[in-house]
Amino acid sequence: RRHQARAPAIDPRPREGRYARAFARGCAIERKDSDPRKDCPVRSVARPKRNPYVRRDVMSTSAPATAPPAKQRSLSYRLHDALNVPLVGGLSVMCILGLLGLMDAHLITKIFITYIVVDGLWIALSPSAVPKHAWAIVLHHVLTFAILLHPLRYPEHAIETCRDGIVEVNTFFLIVRRNTKRGSLLNLACDAAYHATLSIRFFWQPYLIYHFRIITHMDSKDRPGGYPFHEHYMVMVSQVMLCVFNIMIVLPGLLAKSKPKTKKA
Repeated sequence: RRHQARAPAIDPRPREGRYARAFARGCAIERKDSDPRKDCPVRSVARPKRNPYVRRDVMSTSAPATAPPAKQRSLSYRLHDALNVPLVGGLSVMCILGLLGLMDAHLITKIFITYIVVDGLWIALSPSAVPKHAWAIVLHHVLTFAILLHPLRYPEHAIETCRDGIVEVNTFFLIVRRNTKRGSLLNLACDAAYHATLSIRFFWQPYLIYHFRIITHMDSKDRPGGYPFHEHYMVMVSQVMLCVFNIMIVLPGLLAKSKPKTKKA
């Protein structure tokens, strides 16, 4: 018994046929007398070769890439622009009327400084009211408030509010342009007017530095005995910083838009 060969174990399960084994493996072995699509519904599909130089997690899929949704403007932004279109437009018209002698320049100074205070507080408390650079616009309003104190205290220089405030014409076209449909006739007209009035920021306002130096100097003939040194200093520093604002904030945005966009490979 010890040397007797042990009989091989018999598998009680029925032996699988050729086609059954092929079906289990998922192969498509066609019969000569039948339709292979009915006999073997499971077919092996050739997998595409993967590029060894491309990572799997960054391989492109068949689904097209969708553009990111446009950023929704805040309520403060929309309300601020909606109010500034008539307000800034009104200030621009008043400055023109003041230069033509059709409106009291000292009254325009009071209206202008009130607008600057309210608008500056709005942006300081709700920075989302402007597209970007909220801190810079608040600083711009502080400088504008400081320089408007001079014509407010000295009515003989109230006309200088209109001379410096004419820059609001450029601001008006900027606000209207971004609130009109891009490519529309009104949008293109405002864009052309905005670029045409940029000369006020980059040529007229720098000239006013020289003009203000003469009229607010201690030896000025506009007032007996001239003006105090601190008054002259405040006006000069404010106007210089307003011109710096135009160079540091407005000019880079213009240069960025003028650069041709290159397509990424």
